[in-house]
Amino acid sequence: MKLSIILPVYNLPNLTKRALDSIPFDEDLEVIVVNDGSTDDMSFIKEYPVKYISYDENVNVGHARNIALNECRGEYIYGLDNDDYLYTEEFREAMKELDGTDMVFVNVKVNGGFVLELNEQNKHHYCAFWSKFVRRDLIGNTRCLEAQELDDYYFNEEIMKKPHTEKYTGIVAYHYNFPREGSIIWKRNHL
Repeated sequence: MKLSIILPVYNLPNLTKRALDSIPFDEDLEVIVVNDGSTDDMSFIKEYPVKYISYDENVNVGHARNIALNECRGEYIYGLDNDDYLYTEEFREAMKELDGTDMVFVNVKVNGGFVLELNEQNKHHYCAFWSKFVRRDLIGNTRCLEAQELDDYYFNEEIMKKPHTEKYTGIVAYHYNFPREGSIIWKRNHL
């Protein structure tokens, strides 16, 4: 299998549906959805061809990501947040770049149309699951910090410390729903 997409979810059913609808399920991939104790009705997720894991209690997104990482079987791993979405056709094009390179970066569009162009100079600044495909062999046993709010920054910094090869596709394949009132980043800046 070429790719595993990990999708941690906590509430936001409408946005989660949009995220799921953006995935090109006809490609060589698996999707692992971990419901981290949502209080909203998320039963619609079972209608999608995903591996669905659900917990009654909300722990945190790092825990959900770790559960998904433990289930991955694909050569590459890609993270999708449930309030964001993929540009489906562009994501397909980016998947064609998965050629054994350890990290394959994509560009990201944010609300308002600004594009985050990932390159050698700023790859650490946009250190998130959605900025790149990562070979599962490179990840190995590295996991997210479960007690940290921005768990993916730690995870990605640890991955980037390992010797690796990388490629920058220039393809805008992901939509980062930022700023979004109520998100983790928004709460950090407004509370």
